Amino acid sequence: RRAEVLTDVEFTELRYSGKPAAILRGFRALYLAIPINLIILGWVTLALVKIIELTIGVDKWIAVGICVLVTLIYSGLSGLWGVVMTDFLQFIIAMVGSIALA
Repeated sequence: RRAEVLTDVEFTELRYSGKPAAILRGFRALYLAIPINLIILGWVTLALVKIIELTIGVDKWIAVGICVLVTLIYSGLSGLWGVVMTDFLQFIIAMVGSIALA
C-alpha cells in the first residue's frame, strides 16, 4: 500500500531496475502467460467438447473437429473484429451470470 503499486509488475519495476528487471519481467511473462493460457484453452475446449458430446451424441474427436471448424469459420469470415465482438459478447454473458450468482 505504501508503495502505491497495483500489480506485481509495478512492484518489480519499483524494486528492481535496469537489465535484471527486464529479464525478470520477460521470464515471468513467458513462464506464466504461455502455460496458463494453454491450460485455459484446453479447459474451455474440453468443456465445449463435453457439451457437444452430450447434446449431439458424437465421438470426442468429432466434437473437437466441430469446435475447430466453427472457430476457423467465424474467425476467417469475420476477421479480428468479429473475434473481438464474440469475446465481448461472452464477457457480457459471463458478467451477467456472475452478478446474478453473487
